[in-house]
Amino acid sequence: MAIGTMPHAKIMKAIELYGTKAAPIVRKETAKAAPKAPAPVT
Repeated sequence: MAIGTMPHAKIMKAIELYGTKAAPIVRKETAKAAPKAPAPVT
């Protein structure tokens, strides 16, 4: 990831927002689109 001269605090805030806002939405939406695994045979 190219960060350049961005202040450390801004980088940390971006990482925090990704983990708390963006990632949960992406996980939720991709779970909807993913095919369901068949139930295991017992």
